[in-house]
Amino acid sequence: MKNILCGLPGCRIVRPNPPRNPSAGGVQRATRYIGDAKIVVEYMDRPPHHDGRWYYRGTVTARGHTWHFNGLGTGVGGIRGTGGADSVLAYDDMAASAVSFGGTYDSESGSPSRDTADAISEAAWDSGENGGYYVRRTKTGKRHGPYGA
Repeated sequence: MKNILCGLPGCRIVRPNPPRNPSAGGVQRATRYIGDAKIVVEYMDRPPHHDGRWYYRGTVTARGHTWHFNGLGTGVGGIRGTGGADSVLAYDDMAASAVSFGGTYDSESGSPSRDTADAISEAAWDSGENGGYYVRRTKTGKRHGPYGA
């Protein structure tokens, strides 16, 4: 089954990830890189919230600092047109969200310390002119995005 996504700047074919075998105990996890920051995102594999949000947990590591996040949700309705909560594009988008939230200090529970937020913000230098982050799926791979613009 193929999903065709059309939009700016053009159309592309997206093949959803094959369903995993829940009895095998597999973890749905991806590692992404934004600038010098390393982001590990794990899909929490639970039914979506009543408004269609999917939830993720993981870590953002930058310049000797690590921020652990748990329950980072997508926008209302999930990530539209990605092929599912555990698709390649969903992990890209959630990595950008994690860096965005992790690079902000606001003294609320769950946010990183000021030093960690500064390290994430400075390390995630690979952003677009109009906002958003460019995500790499390998340390030296092709840039995708910008996400979150």
